[in-house]
Amino acid sequence: MEIIKLSNRLTVGFQGADPVIREIYSELSAHNKKNHSNPDIVVRGEPINFETETFKTEISDSNGQSAQFGYIPETNTYSLRGAIRRHVGLLGWKVKVETSGGQLEVTIGYDQRIRTSPSLLGIGLRYMNRSFVWRYQNLSKILLYNLLEPIFHNELINKNSAYIHASSVEYEGKGLLFTGSGGSGKTSLMDGLVTRGSHSFISDDLCLISQNGHLHPYLKRVQVYPYNISKDSDHIVNRRASAASKVQWELRRSMKGSDGVRRRILPEKRYDVVPNDSEIPIETAIFLQRGGYESISVTPIKPTELSRRSLGVILEEFNPMIEHIIDLTSNGSHLLDIGKFVNRTSSVYQSMFQDCNCFITQIPNNADIEVVREKVYNIILE
Repeated sequence: MEIIKLSNRLTVGFQGADPVIREIYSELSAHNKKNHSNPDIVVRGEPINFETETFKTEISDSNGQSAQFGYIPETNTYSLRGAIRRHVGLLGWKVKVETSGGQLEVTIGYDQRIRTSPSLLGIGLRYMNRSFVWRYQNLSKILLYNLLEPIFHNELINKNSAYIHASSVEYEGKGLLFTGSGGSGKTSLMDGLVTRGSHSFISDDLCLISQNGHLHPYLKRVQVYPYNISKDSDHIVNRRASAASKVQWELRRSMKGSDGVRRRILPEKRYDVVPNDSEIPIETAIFLQRGGYESISVTPIKPTELSRRSLGVILEEFNPMIEHIIDLTSNGSHLLDIGKFVNRTSSVYQSMFQDCNCFITQIPNNADIEVVREKVYNIILE
C-alpha cells in the first residue's frame, strides 16, 4: 500500500496494482508520501461485471457504518454509441464504504470492459476526448471528482478542515483565494497571476482549507482550456507535447471552440508551486460571479455571506455524490450523513473567512478575461 498525506489532517492509502486506482494515486502523488501503515482512508479497486451487478443503495449494518451504492450510465441498446460504450466499458462505478478499526475503507468496482491497452477504437475515442486521455484515465478522473473527493471532504470536516471550490495562490507568505461556480474565471485569474511570476500556485478547482484560516496546497492536475490562457496557448500545446496532442488540440479548438478542448496538467509542469507541506494564512478571498452585468464591479462582502455562497458552490460541485449521500441518509447511514456534511462544512467556512478580506466580483458574461484580470489585480494591489 502506498500512502500520501493530503494535508496535516488527512492521509490516504492506495492498495493494490489496479490500473484505475493507480492512475488516481498518480494524480495525487505530488503530495508527501508516508511510510506508516495506518492511513485515515484506504482506497482499492476491482473490475466487476456491469451486466450482472446491481446498484441498489444498501446500508449493510445496523449502526449505519457500512454502505453500498453506485452509478451506471444509461446507454441506448440500439444505438451505435451504446454499442461502442458496452464494448469499451461504461464509465460507471459501484462502491462499498465501511469503517474498520477506525479506518475508512473504500472499495470501488468498475466495468471490467474498460481497456488499458491501446486499440484502434481506443485511439479513436482518445482523439474524441477533449482531455486527450485513454478511457481508463477518464474513468479515474470521474472517480476522483465525483466519488473520492466528496468522501475525502466528509473525513476532513470531522477534523475542522474542508475542500472549497476555489483556485488559490501565495504571495509573500499570504494566501489569495478565488471561489465561485464553474466557469466564473477562477483558473484564468490564478494562471495569470502565477505565470506572470508574481505569485506561487496553491490550488486549482479545489483548495484544502482549515478553519484556523490556512490554505493547504492541493496538487491534482489543473484543467486548462484555451480561454483560461487567453491567446497564448503555445506553451500549453507545444512544450513537452507530442505531435498527436498538438494536432488534437488544434482540431478540437477549431471544431468545438475554446471550451471544447482542454489539457489536464500537473501543477509542477507549469507553475511555481508552494511546497506541499505548507500552511498559508489566507489574507483575501474573492467570490467570482458571472451574469448579465453591465460592467465589472468589486465590492466588499461579509464573511458570513461569502461562507453561505461558498457552501452552495461546493454542494453544486459535489452534486453527483450529494444525491447519493441524501439517499444514504434516508436509508439510515451515519457514515455519510447529509446533515453533518452541510452543517460541518458551513462551520469550517465561517471560521475560515472571519478574519480575512472578503470581496465579491460581478463579471459580465462577455467580459474579456484580460480586463477582468487587470480589475482584480488592482484590487489585490490596493
